[in-house]
Amino acid sequence: MIRAKTSSPSQSTQAPSRLAWQLPVKSERDRLKSWLRRLLSSFRRMFLAGMLLSASFVLLASCSDYNDARSAYAGGRHQEAFVKLLKLAKEGHLKAQYEVAMMLNNGIGVAKDKEEAWNWFVRAAKAGNIDAQVELGAHYEAGADGQPNGIMAAQWWKTAARNGSGVAAFNLATMYRAGRVTARDLVKAYAWFMVADDLGVITAKDHLRNLRELMSEPDLAKAERIKDGLLKDESSAAKG
Repeated sequence: MIRAKTSSPSQSTQAPSRLAWQLPVKSERDRLKSWLRRLLSSFRRMFLAGMLLSASFVLLASCSDYNDARSAYAGGRHQEAFVKLLKLAKEGHLKAQYEVAMMLNNGIGVAKDKEEAWNWFVRAAKAGNIDAQVELGAHYEAGADGQPNGIMAAQWWKTAARNGSGVAAFNLATMYRAGRVTARDLVKAYAWFMVADDLGVITAKDHLRNLRELMSEPDLAKAERIKDGLLKDESSAAKG
């Protein structure tokens, strides 16, 4: 009789075990990946350090050139100063842009050119130069484009005040108090004088004291309420 062959327990089917040499291969692969990641990270840090170093050299050179231009101006060499400042202004130096505008506007070291001065004021103001922003507000209030424009004057002075200019806040306050190129508004005037005081304008306190004698308690309370919102970006305030 033919009997079916049976396997002994020692011969039972088992899942093949992982080959011993496969384990170090995976470990080596992981170590290689880790090493490559560290190498790439080092390259990134070296690249960023190089960029920062290069930017530092450019900044130092720019500061040196600007100081040279200022020294020339202080020494009465206005034409030389203008040439140096104009070069820096074209390269994007904000202070130089504003000073080029002022020199063109007043004819110092260069022939007076109101139109070109205006272009440089606008360029510097849009790039964030606070002095240029204050100057544009004054030009609009005085009617630099032919007619006083209180809306544009207030816009640029508000921008400058939000950037920390107490002069701009003070100008807004006096504009609203006097009703120059805008409706007279003592509440806004008082609120802006408070902002100017916070930003360090010494004479603002005298104006606040004088206005308190002219205003009612409800109007003073209203000015206190609106003061903190004056320096907020209007677009942000509308969203939130």
